[in-house]
Amino acid sequence: MVPPAGLALLAALPALQAQEQADRWTVLPEGRVQRNAEAYHTRWAAPPGVKAASRAEWEQRREAVRQHVLDSLALWPLPERPDLDVHYGGEIRRPGYVIRRVYWQTFPGFYASGYLYTPEPLVGPLPAILNLHGHWAEGAKSPVVQDRCIGEALRGYVALCVDSVHAEDYYSGLTPMTIMQWDNMRAVDLLQSLPYVDASRIGCTGCSGGGQQAMFMMCLDDRIAAAVPVCLVSEFRRIIQTSFAHCYCNHVAGLLRDTDEPEMCAVFAPRPALYICLSGPEADWTQWFPQEGYPDIARAYGWLGATEAVGYRQYEWHHDYSLEMRQAMYAFMDHWLKGAPAADRAAEPPHETESVEALAALDVEVPGNRGIPAAIEEVRRRRDHLRAAPDAAPEASRAALGDLFGLTPDELSESPVPARTLRSEVVTLAGQRARAEWVSILSEPGVEVPAVLLLPDAEEPVPAAVVASPEGKGALLESQGPALADLLQCRVAVLAVDVRYTGELSWQRDVLRMNGIVFGRPPAAVGTTDLLAAVRYVAQRPEVDAKRLAVVGLGEYGALAVFAGALRPGLRVAAPELGPLCAEGRAPTACHLVTVGDLPEIVALCGPGTVSLSGVPQAEPYADLASLSRPPAQEPQPVPACLAEVAMALQGG
Repeated sequence: MVPPAGLALLAALPALQAQEQADRWTVLPEGRVQRNAEAYHTRWAAPPGVKAASRAEWEQRREAVRQHVLDSLALWPLPERPDLDVHYGGEIRRPGYVIRRVYWQTFPGFYASGYLYTPEPLVGPLPAILNLHGHWAEGAKSPVVQDRCIGEALRGYVALCVDSVHAEDYYSGLTPMTIMQWDNMRAVDLLQSLPYVDASRIGCTGCSGGGQQAMFMMCLDDRIAAAVPVCLVSEFRRIIQTSFAHCYCNHVAGLLRDTDEPEMCAVFAPRPALYICLSGPEADWTQWFPQEGYPDIARAYGWLGATEAVGYRQYEWHHDYSLEMRQAMYAFMDHWLKGAPAADRAAEPPHETESVEALAALDVEVPGNRGIPAAIEEVRRRRDHLRAAPDAAPEASRAALGDLFGLTPDELSESPVPARTLRSEVVTLAGQRARAEWVSILSEPGVEVPAVLLLPDAEEPVPAAVVASPEGKGALLESQGPALADLLQCRVAVLAVDVRYTGELSWQRDVLRMNGIVFGRPPAAVGTTDLLAAVRYVAQRPEVDAKRLAVVGLGEYGALAVFAGALRPGLRVAAPELGPLCAEGRAPTACHLVTVGDLPEIVALCGPGTVSLSGVPQAEPYADLASLSRPPAQEPQPVPACLAEVAMALQGG
């Protein structure tokens, strides 16, 4: 009788054997992928500083920064402002202040929510403070957030705390910060609409994720008169690491392509700002702020003659909005919004916070509120209008796609690509002999793409197919060995490639995918870059006929094959399992793609009669495209049949 441990080993044996077989296709030495990824990250996260050297240069640069941030948020051009249609829920009355639940319309059919704290009695006009909360477990109901809102109301401010909303639709460019920022900008509309608020005296503060929202507001909304971001502002490289990824709201699509946090904060100059950061053994990433971010911000204030309006306080504390920090914020707001003498701190009046249940009981249903889908629908609609007109030249859309993916002219060229053959031997794949080369292709500076080139025995240059699978090249060569062997038998060379973040390039894949989003190099962009580099590599091989090339993307990588074909017309493209639309989530993340087009529009950019599709659940958008070699099949086409079609096309059959 086999003992339980033996049974477990037998059960795991097939998987272990499959892994061992896949490992034989490994190209890069141990540790190389991690070192390359860390160097790549360091290069892309390098802080650019403030891109100006004088007041004149800064005044020109300032608006470019704001527009870039709005565009990264998918808020450029700014959305229309529907009627606020304010609704109030329940209220809680306490000595000296009142808490009211409030709702206001930000996108058509979507309502933001928050808590409005007002002094009692209410005699205006009063200054107001927009309070933005971080990732506390109870959100706006957290005692950490209530403390400052109650303190502000007891000190004579109207305090509005906005509920944070997390939603993503990367296809349109919408990241969690998108809806939050528009809700916050419309919260300023709400405050300015209140008869007891002085519209010219509105401050803003928040800690952690709330500090991040405050930083964006400082960059985007000139109506904020004074700001105190807490435990947030640094250089992005301090929170964008290779070892972990912060909350998705930090990953605004493409933000770091043209700016960084200090420059965003400099946009706020000359308006008064107090930055609160930490020191000591429990300090967060803001411990470096006095040396790394603040000098750039202070320089912009100096150009504008407002050095007295900016400063920082550093506390030996942990990641939190402590009483001492709140007291510094009260004094700062009193000075700049009320004209009080400058002071280091101002007292927080005694108070008690409410229970989470008591605040939750203030909620009401708002008629006509369709929730998050309404906001996503509106952002998609607006961003869709940025794409080229249907009758525009394909070159314009092709250029827009290349720019969106951050591809350089060299990466879009047909010039040779640096590569190294690390070993070569004759192999047998499903009974078919071929010469195999384990190759490292330099896709972009510091990025080595591992690939295995299989060459059939032939005297003349042969066509070639570059094949990529989400499972990685090792699993591809093992699971699809017979089909690839058929290609070799038809005298077609095969390059099996690991694009980021698959196969050998899977190290920290989830973290690096998220970091790529904020770099403006999301998975679709880097995957396409790697695929195009692989095509350039096979095209330069003397054994290959560079005029007869195909790129095959299996599974969701069908989209990568289509992107590559669109950017290099003339390639034969096969996507045997292409999904319907990018918005359905069947393609690698392609931020802001709606500004260029969806998959049918991208397929149309490929050369006439070059694209083979099958397994498309929604075939109608593809049916009449001149780029298709035949009408798309709605039934999935087996990979062997797809590759047989590729072989026939490359051989002119």
